[in-house]
Amino acid sequence: MIGLIRSLLGRKAAAASVPASPPVALDLPEDCWAAGTRLPIPDWEAVAQLAPPPGDAAALHAFWRSAVDAWLRRLAQALGEDDYRVSHSEHFALLAPLSLRECTVTLDFAERVHRRILQALPGVAGSSGYGPEAVLLFDNPDEYYAYIDHYYPSEGVFAMSSGMFVDAGYGHFVFEAENVAEMEPVLVHEHTHALLAHLDLPRWLDEGAAVNMEKYLVPHLADPRRNLYSPREMAEKHAAFWNGQTLQEFWTGHSFGRPDDGNLLSYDLAERLTRLLSVDNYPRYAELLRQAERADGGYAALRDAYGLEAGDLVAEVLGPGPWQPLPASWPEVAARAAAQSQQRAQALLADDADAALSRPDDADWR
Repeated sequence: MIGLIRSLLGRKAAAASVPASPPVALDLPEDCWAAGTRLPIPDWEAVAQLAPPPGDAAALHAFWRSAVDAWLRRLAQALGEDDYRVSHSEHFALLAPLSLRECTVTLDFAERVHRRILQALPGVAGSSGYGPEAVLLFDNPDEYYAYIDHYYPSEGVFAMSSGMFVDAGYGHFVFEAENVAEMEPVLVHEHTHALLAHLDLPRWLDEGAAVNMEKYLVPHLADPRRNLYSPREMAEKHAAFWNGQTLQEFWTGHSFGRPDDGNLLSYDLAERLTRLLSVDNYPRYAELLRQAERADGGYAALRDAYGLEAGDLVAEVLGPGPWQPLPASWPEVAARAAAQSQQRAQALLADDADAALSRPDDADWR
């Protein structure tokens, strides 16, 4: 049924995750559910009002584990209770259209990823808050996009995905089952985000750390033969795309959401910059991650940790250019990015309307 899960079922487990006892049943009242959603999504602020008072970590973990279980079971019911299963391990809660054994293997895999990221980023990565990491695996693209649409603006055009970490309300992972063969690198990438979520990382540093962790823990991803473009072609694309304006989009994080080459080039540039910073001196890299701030694009922490200007760092990859972050221009950058996204959405709607007008009716099709 699902390639990766089937292959894992054939392996001898090196170290299974600690079994989790079933959560205490919790029935969230109706005022704890967000209004106007197509699928059940809790109002997490309302749920938090039911939580035990601060100070009792065990009680808080138990409460949030039960709250997450209640959420996933209601979501499973809305999606088709017979098709979806809710399972738990020490650090994860899983909603998936899988058998019990497949869920166990998936949770064991997630636990191994959790341990390895903590080992790779000591003193930096760490779980924050209470309760398990929630993993939602949807059976098909329609259900996947119907769910993640709740977390996007109502207008605009956005890059496609097959998995993400939703950093809203109760942060959680979302994957599409049809692309579950790619689940291993996506889970590494997204769980790296989750374990760095307590930091105030600018988007480029957050994404760079996650992509480099992918290639560290899933080494075959670093094979140049997997690349869509040759190094020369990528260099040409970078040279054609980046300028004083688009680089400010990179510092603010807006370029990562572009539906054009800017999306690919943003991740590639972030990976290269972060790789330059992370080699040879982990304590300095760890200090950068701890001190970086989203508000200034991380340039103050970069200067403090490395004695580097952010523009000079980019020049190591792109060559000389107007690369220095300019925070005073970022409100304009954000407004321009929003306007461009709306323009792309309107253009797509116009194209769809033209296609509908030119399409033959049913009689012509027959």
